[in-house]
Amino acid sequence: MAKEVDSFEQFEELSEQDRILAVLGAFLGGECTDITKNEVSFVQDFFQDKIDLDSEELEETIQEYADKFDEYSYGMIETIVENLDDEERELLYYQLFVTAYAVSMSSHSFFRAQFLVRSQEMFEIGNATVGVMTTSCANAIGVSENEVAAFYAQMKSYASTKNVLLTKRQIAEHNWQHNIIVNYKENDDIDSLALMQELSALMTSGKITNEEFNERLSEEADKGNSFALYTLGSRYFIGKGIKQDIRKAISLLTQAADKGDIQAYYPLALIYEKNDYTEDALEYYRLSADEGNMDALFHYGVMLFENTDDEEDKSMGLTYIRHAAYNGVLDAAEYLKKL
Repeated sequence: MAKEVDSFEQFEELSEQDRILAVLGAFLGGECTDITKNEVSFVQDFFQDKIDLDSEELEETIQEYADKFDEYSYGMIETIVENLDDEERELLYYQLFVTAYAVSMSSHSFFRAQFLVRSQEMFEIGNATVGVMTTSCANAIGVSENEVAAFYAQMKSYASTKNVLLTKRQIAEHNWQHNIIVNYKENDDIDSLALMQELSALMTSGKITNEEFNERLSEEADKGNSFALYTLGSRYFIGKGIKQDIRKAISLLTQAADKGDIQAYYPLALIYEKNDYTEDALEYYRLSADEGNMDALFHYGVMLFENTDDEEDKSMGLTYIRHAAYNGVLDAAEYLKKL
């Protein structure tokens, strides 16, 4: 039987078993899904020394906690996290790992989008580790049992390590992906955001061929969808799944950039730098770096450092390179070693 948990004070009064079940319920949320037998079995196995309920009771209790939150609610999770000490936080994070993994085993493509939203919320309340691992779980949907088992082992390792730190690169990459989503929302470009999420899910699950993917992008690009323009332009640029065509790449990427798609800046910068259009390359590297792209920041720093006699620009360029290296850009770290 689920207990009332409307405040941190009530959470504190729960037994360890009910704390675990309440967190699982809060994480799942009543409107997201019904708890599956597979998830119950996994939770029961993982917490076998902490939960004294049979499968039916466990399923019923987690579902009751989930329903108490009506729909997925991070408000309660945030309140709990803010009030826990470090050791208790570790326990909470550990439980969230387990939930993320358990739900990802269900093979429903719906969960991918849910996980991406939830992982960002975890970042926003200061839990980068759970954010990245939850995103990893989202990507695990539809893969082989061996690969899912690898995620499980990785999660268990993370969860059992105190004060675990993500690589700066993981955090920077996640922040960049977050900025892309925010950019679409701020531009009211809901169609591009929806297409990005739809095609990502289809590609991850293997439910769309490369030819179908390109056809869909072409159709949407003709309608002016900025994500389609950027993605198709990028594919033409690197020749991924399509014959390389730099002219088409520049055309499509420029259209995407003109529509405010921040992803288009970086490939445009790479093209312009490769073709010795220094000023254009600098401008697009700067625009991309301003949006949080650490790879662009590295290239921008190198161009400032190598292509000017101005000592102030050189100093600024070196600062940018160091900042990129600090945030996990390996090329930046290697570049600094050679100076």
